[in-house]
Amino acid sequence: PKTELDKKGASIGLPLSVLHTISSFDKREFDIFVIDQRVDENWRNKLISLLKKSEFLCVGISTMTGAQIEWGLKAAAIIRKFSPLTKIVFGGVHPTIYPEQTVSYPLVDIVVRGDGELTFHKLVHALYNNQDLGEIKGLCYVKNNKIINTGIAELVNLDDFSEPDYSLVNVS
Repeated sequence: PKTELDKKGASIGLPLSVLHTISSFDKREFDIFVIDQRVDENWRNKLISLLKKSEFLCVGISTMTGAQIEWGLKAAAIIRKFSPLTKIVFGGVHPTIYPEQTVSYPLVDIVVRGDGELTFHKLVHALYNNQDLGEIKGLCYVKNNKIINTGIAELVNLDDFSEPDYSLVNVS
């Protein structure tokens, strides 16, 4: 979404939190795509095209409090429409502060709280292997109409991770 900070000539930073979170995945095991709504005017069509090609295990949406929530939910609505079995995972500042409120919204299946580098990695592997999510710290989700909050995940040291894969975004 275009905001005052996204006007031509204003500084738009790379989605480093997203890049750090997904850099730990083996690209031979999982197909990974990044769509940055802030700079990609064609994000809707790209998302729909990807969803029409195959069923995704999950889609992560990173958001802060404010307009990003609205745009994240617009993406979530598209995901739900074109790929109803795909788990929609929200992370970022707002879902971390308000996990129960966030996961209560019908377009959100799971919240990753705090640093996502380890938690999201564990979540994806648990979903892939059809394992119980209750063993993973840093999640909030609904099970049997009850909100499950697994608590705060351990802090991560970014120095323990490889350099982000900048090829997943248009750096220029």
